[in-house]
Amino acid sequence: MNNHFYAILDDGNYSVRRIELTQSLVTGIQKLFVQSGETLIGDNIEDYEFDGNYTPEADEVLFVEMKDLPGTITDIRRTSLGVRVLDFSKESIKALLWYDQKEDIFYFQSFDNRKRLDHKFVLFEDKKMFNQLSDNAFIVEDTVHAVYSDGRLYFKSYANANKILPLGDHFKLTTEEDIQQLAMDPKLSFEADWLIKKSNSTIKKLITKVEKAGILARYETTAIQLSAKKAFLDISLDEDGKIIFPKDIKQVRA
Repeated sequence: MNNHFYAILDDGNYSVRRIELTQSLVTGIQKLFVQSGETLIGDNIEDYEFDGNYTPEADEVLFVEMKDLPGTITDIRRTSLGVRVLDFSKESIKALLWYDQKEDIFYFQSFDNRKRLDHKFVLFEDKKMFNQLSDNAFIVEDTVHAVYSDGRLYFKSYANANKILPLGDHFKLTTEEDIQQLAMDPKLSFEADWLIKKSNSTIKKLITKVEKAGILARYETTAIQLSAKKAFLDISLDEDGKIIFPKDIKQVRA
């Protein structure tokens, strides 16, 4: 079995290094990453596009659209032979990576210096006696923090995924300018300054979802009101047929 285990360096350039493994260890590392990845994006997992706020449940996963990974990472698709071997004593690791060449899937695990054992006083058992570990060593956790497949990066925790790849450019929350523009929509009735003052990340997330879905552009307000009623939501229209934003911000969130 080919070894596709790599380290992404913490050098600001996403430089990749090959981690040499004994042949007996390759299968174990592959199994750990692939099986952990399957729990993240398995058949029974619902995926939701990340919008900067939502926290997934146990059976949910977040994703961002990402056309491709940095070129230094995708270069391993062609061959691993040209990738330099990790110099563990001199190079700092940002993330561990297993690449499934057959399925073209990248499995990432966030890494920091706390997982390095070379500077820690680690004891290991040797013939019923304990000795101090003096060789280079590091911890590989039994989890995957992000999976890249088919133009999407999947993850549970934004904080962990963002340590591996910057996600700030891949999602957008509603701005004050967006709210002012929304207030000009002929199907809505509210004061922009009021909503700007009352808006928090939850409200902004809801506005972003409405804009992405194109609900106002696609449907008349009476149809929106009827659909909301079926979902046990109360939407009021003014005499001009515009949707009235409730003054109670809790009702807006509902």
